Amino acid sequence: MHLAHKKLFLALTGIILILLIIFITQFGKTLNIVVKKSTTPLLTPGSYEIAIAPEDPVLGNPGAPLTFVEFIDLAEAPDLKLHRTLYDFVALHPKATRLVWKDLPKAHLLKGSADTAHRAAWCSGRQGKFWNFINAVADHKISALSKSFKSIGLELKIDQAKFDACLNDITFPNQIGASAGLAARLGLGRGPALFVNNKELDLSQEVDFETLLKSLIIE
Repeated sequence: MHLAHKKLFLALTGIILILLIIFITQFGKTLNIVVKKSTTPLLTPGSYEIAIAPEDPVLGNPGAPLTFVEFIDLAEAPDLKLHRTLYDFVALHPKATRLVWKDLPKAHLLKGSADTAHRAAWCSGRQGKFWNFINAVADHKISALSKSFKSIGLELKIDQAKFDACLNDITFPNQIGASAGLAARLGLGRGPALFVNNKELDLSQEVDFETLLKSLIIE
């Protein structure tokens, strides 16, 4: 029995030594890890020519020194989150900023397209409720891929007959297509995309977005 205990002790000691060697080796590797700060600028060095059409929805001061142009897909959560942050920020700084809306609906393999929601937003805009509609979608009050927007229409007190007629109007100006064409010329893929005074903001970098926005303000 004593011999068996001795063998067990030696086995456990060997296992502990092996684990200790592994730990020391891995710890040594972590000491050699160097975390490099990103040298990629948040804003592109070059400027883009982004046409702002007279019919484009604009929030804030038309002559503001700081212009945000957002390209948004109403079916994507990151796009909606970006829009809500921008909207709230511009609402807090209406004299120093303006927000310009651009549609960027994309075909989704499993979900379909949010084209109907984008058109519904424009039809709401005909009744002065464009931003209200967009914000309702952003706040998850309605699915962007829904074929019926009666619930949001009731909430916003939209004239349903005029709204339905607008959705079915084949002569309705194709602002959504115009935005999509502009996005293609800019080389944009899926949204969201954001331009600040005609310079594209790299949304892939991890930054405190609200702090970044505040740093751009010129009151």
